[in-house]
Amino acid sequence: MAPAPRLMFGEQQRFMLFLITPAALLLLLFQVVPIVMGANASFRDWALYNPKKIWVGLDHYRAVVTIPHSWKSYCPTLSSSWRSVWWVR
Repeated sequence: MAPAPRLMFGEQQRFMLFLITPAALLLLLFQVVPIVMGANASFRDWALYNPKKIWVGLDHYRAVVTIPHSWKSYCPTLSSSWRSVWWVR
């Protein structure tokens, strides 16, 4: 007689998956999905009043980086971020 097939998860592992599934679904719904939607929107040229979404790729990022005066705000921001991260350590 062949042995009975072994279950993939035991009772304790199934219970832990049962407990963590709602939290994982909420995390996916309220954090991952908005990040993906925002990233998708950043590569498109569209407005709320115009439903047409045109793919522009990296043009928006290129425009922000090439503004001459923008680096005056980037440097202090990056410096402050770097200092706050290293201050904690």
